[in-house]
Amino acid sequence: GEIWTLNEDNRLVSHNAQVLFSDQQHIYVTPPVQSAGETLVVIQPLSNYLEGMAMKPVQEQSHD
Repeated sequence: GEIWTLNEDNRLVSHNAQVLFSDQQHIYVTPPVQSAGETLVVIQPLSNYLEGMAMKPVQEQSHD
């Protein structure tokens, strides 16, 4: 259904997920339209996210 990203103020924004394709480990979606720069996608599931909630981004460590 949806993906969550952070805006430039590190606040949550919900987007409808437009799935392009998936495999056993990944889901590939069309990036949401946002301002210039990188898009920070929330990967930690939380059942009670609210639009506009302030977050502190933490970069995931690579497992390669």
